[in-house]
Amino acid sequence: MLKRVSLILGPGALCGAYGAGVASVLGQHIDFYRVYGSSVGVYAATFLITQQFNIMLDIWRNHVHERLLINFTNPLRKRNILDLEYLVSLFKRDSSFLNLDKVSSERGRLVHVLTSQLSGEPEYFYPSGSDVFDSMIASSAVPYAHPAVKINDRYFYDGALSDPYPFKKVIDDGSDMVIVVSNFCLGYNPIFILKLASLAIKKYREDVEFFEASINNDLQTVLLRPSSQILKSPIDTDRIRINQTIDMGINDAEMFLKNFEAP
Repeated sequence: MLKRVSLILGPGALCGAYGAGVASVLGQHIDFYRVYGSSVGVYAATFLITQQFNIMLDIWRNHVHERLLINFTNPLRKRNILDLEYLVSLFKRDSSFLNLDKVSSERGRLVHVLTSQLSGEPEYFYPSGSDVFDSMIASSAVPYAHPAVKINDRYFYDGALSDPYPFKKVIDDGSDMVIVVSNFCLGYNPIFILKLASLAIKKYREDVEFFEASINNDLQTVLLRPSSQILKSPIDTDRIRINQTIDMGINDAEMFLKNFEAP
């Protein structure tokens, strides 16, 4: 029986450049059963589903550095510190338009992790072309840097606050194998300024959930993560380091594929 291989793209703010690099390679060679994105992972997950890898990489390489995406003076201009509205506006331009028809036709394969503002529990959202922009913003809406996002009369925050690596959901959905992409090297413990991403990524939770899922549920698991942390923090906006992080993800994914046997 063919294996159902799924992919989890985890959180990490601008460290998500690594996951974007990985996704741009794996998405061209593996037909994933499900693709799960939490926090910044929703962007790479969505563009993987639409197979628009060049657009995804162009945005990461050329449109999120310096003060374009994260700007602590934005409130003076009545904008959010984490300007997700700016980011999504790029996906509506003719030159970088997200294929909404493809999002709708693939509905069910793409899963965005959101956190309910009311309960604090994770909710798993299957976006269509009509609501994918709101879902992406909600899944990456970090408290203090962006307000909660309203979807269907309910409010949601960053998915990493409740389920950064949704292993239980992967198992419940019937996957046989999961490739997990962490944007942090082993032992990395980011310190976030002004609580920008407090609770968004907890190293112990990643490790515990990863091993519990693989040992207790017979879920074949593979973890891809950077060997070192190029970006100084998840809010490091240096363009050169962002691009180096993307390249590391691409190289790691290419190395992984050399030994990977597709089901």
